[in-house]
Amino acid sequence: MNRSTERNVNLDIMRILALFLVISIHFFLWNDFYKMNMNSPEALILSAIRTVSICCVPLFLMISGALLSGKCLFPVNRKILKKPAELL
Repeated sequence: MNRSTERNVNLDIMRILALFLVISIHFFLWNDFYKMNMNSPEALILSAIRTVSICCVPLFLMISGALLSGKCLFPVNRKILKKPAELL
């Protein structure tokens, strides 16, 4: 198998973690966390969980970048990239 068809289990684990983080962010939206009074220890724990969970979108972007890093999405014409002799 070459590098492009080989499956990376670590990226799958990170994707599952990011999925649970997305679910937790939406959980905070629906349980009135943003209307809560922040004077209790429960609020401190929930704030810490929300702070960790907010990294889900950058995590998905990094996973996508890792999966697309070895692929050429836009074929480039090599003639366009060559410098003309006058510019050398």
